Amino acid sequence: MAFSLVVSGGTFASAGEPAGGDVVDVVEEVADGVLDDAVATDVLDGDADSVIQDEVSGTAVDIPVDPSGGVVIGDGDAEVAIALPFADQADDAVVADGVVSYDNNNGSQTLPVVKEDGALQILTTIEGPDSPTAYDYAMDLPEGASLLDDGAGGVLVVDGDEALLGWIDAAWAIDANGEPVATHYEIDGATLIQVVETDEYTAYPVVADPKYYWWGVRFTLSSRQATQLKWTLAGGAGALTIASLGCTATFAGALPCGLPVGIAAVIVGLGGAVVGACNKNSRGTYIYVTYAGQAWCRSR
Repeated sequence: MAFSLVVSGGTFASAGEPAGGDVVDVVEEVADGVLDDAVATDVLDGDADSVIQDEVSGTAVDIPVDPSGGVVIGDGDAEVAIALPFADQADDAVVADGVVSYDNNNGSQTLPVVKEDGALQILTTIEGPDSPTAYDYAMDLPEGASLLDDGAGGVLVVDGDEALLGWIDAAWAIDANGEPVATHYEIDGATLIQVVETDEYTAYPVVADPKYYWWGVRFTLSSRQATQLKWTLAGGAGALTIASLGCTATFAGALPCGLPVGIAAVIVGLGGAVVGACNKNSRGTYIYVTYAGQAWCRSR
């Protein structure tokens, strides 16, 4: 499995090393377009402990030479260190075709890719039926933080008050024929495990990933507030209307008075039907909005 980041300038290891170049070709052929929004950044000097250290859209990312060092993602105030799968047996980072990769020496490779929106996408290539099908990402979380199933295939990283620190998109995997491969996450304490359910019909290689986003905000709504927001959105309210709701008695304490219009616009995109579904137990809802422009909700 390979962990890759698109980079520009300099080289860390010889670009002629076949393993690095081959894995980039695999990713581009199997998961067409997945590297299109990768960020070009500089490779550090060969004597450095890191291959990449950069900040994108307010998110700082550190990619190590030695895979046992783990990847670090954060915003300066808090950060998460993510251990790479099979790091104890993987080779040091190789840079080829502008991509950093780690050969796990077990029929898999790992590629962390930094995206334009500040997300860190950890791609995996699975070479054949004898390759591992479970990939562990142990996380060194801030004190009091934990991993939480979001109920829709993804995972939230929340602090002790369940305020959002980051989230991982729903798992995906695709085989060499372009067919989706069943995959899911499991949570074991602070370890995220991606299980890829290959079978006799799977065409290899397979590409899979978790995609990690850092930071956002969470709003806690009562059942009454969630119902009111549902009908307000269903009635066609725009971002300016949603931004002003916190100034009303109904939403006081749940939404800030003068909510940034950009965040309000993301909530508008969530839609009344989704907010209503998240309040189906009539206990209220949590609404999560990231600064990358995504939103979701879940029941309290």
